Amino acid sequence: GARRYITTDDVDGVLISTVRHVVENVHVTFARILILEEGCNFRCRASYPIRILDQDLGAGTLETSPALCEYQRAMSQGQTLVLDQTDKNLTDEDRRALHFDLVNSLCIAPLKIQDSISGVLVLGEARTSSREPFDLNKLRLITAFADQAVSALQRAYLYEQMEKSFVQTVLALANAMDARDTYTNDHSQRMAALAEAACIELNLDEELTKAIRLAAVLHDIGKIGVPDEILRKPGPLTEEEWAIMRRHPDTGAMIVAPVKKLANVAPIIRTHHERFDGNGYPSHLMGEQIPLGARLIAVIDSYTAMTDDRPYRRPYSHAEAIAELKRCSGTQFDPQMVETFLRVIERGPVTLTKRSGATSATPGRRVGGSSGTAPTKPVNRRPQTPNSSRD
Repeated sequence: GARRYITTDDVDGVLISTVRHVVENVHVTFARILILEEGCNFRCRASYPIRILDQDLGAGTLETSPALCEYQRAMSQGQTLVLDQTDKNLTDEDRRALHFDLVNSLCIAPLKIQDSISGVLVLGEARTSSREPFDLNKLRLITAFADQAVSALQRAYLYEQMEKSFVQTVLALANAMDARDTYTNDHSQRMAALAEAACIELNLDEELTKAIRLAAVLHDIGKIGVPDEILRKPGPLTEEEWAIMRRHPDTGAMIVAPVKKLANVAPIIRTHHERFDGNGYPSHLMGEQIPLGARLIAVIDSYTAMTDDRPYRRPYSHAEAIAELKRCSGTQFDPQMVETFLRVIERGPVTLTKRSGATSATPGRRVGGSSGTAPTKPVNRRPQTPNSSRD
């Protein structure tokens, strides 16, 4: 079965494993998999040549129109087609689109993956048709590989849909936690926008930026395990209550860790209450032992928490929060992360826009800045510095 050579539930991983395995076992010049997208466009999602070829096989690109009718014909007939370069029905444009400048024969096998997802497996062979590159035995083998690919892709697409659903559920839960824990329901969204702006300032790559942005949204999801009487307690917490509060980074990491798409987010969530001087929790990590994303989120979380109105203390003004970040730079916070955040927030407004289930930073609505101040609603609660913050 497909499991003998496909050991991943990732769609792209399945596609790449399939084309490579087919080329190496059917002994053809190249293999490509094209998936039908909206608008009747085929996109090449994976390709593999048996050797270095004179041209790109177009992985990631949309197919040009001359090739589409052949792919659609294989799909509509539900059977494998074999085309020869000498076919008089093919124009020069058709031959270029089908990569007949690299091969003499093509085999197109339909892939019916799901009701809404289908495509074709395309094999090219440079040997001439006189040597029967696609004889009956080889066609049976190709059909078997196509069936295996369909089975593996069905599992992978189902797994991908389940992961997307789980991520959406976790994000909805994070929004609910915002409403439960604060007087503003966009604390985590504002954090995500500021975190992305700081990632851009640090010139971090796209994958790490996405992980940090998602960690900003999900950083306090573990508070689902903290009772309201502790979470919203107006006075100081007891040692027993602090012990419960300090579990939330571990709880949050455990919630998201099983999701492959969030695997690089979990360590950031788990360590966002570690301190640069090693006096944080849960593991007393220090300095660069703490993931960069967690060091950055610690700064942003403290700023947004200080300027939010909480049941247990008054909101800080923007100036007060900045002064506190500077005071704690080098002890609670990584000085580089503090400097980066200050550059971002002093530069001007940052807005919230939907992106990849989180938010992105663009000019517009202010979520922080040199002239921004926290809510001025009068309160009589004891102020807490980030050193004793439960946020």
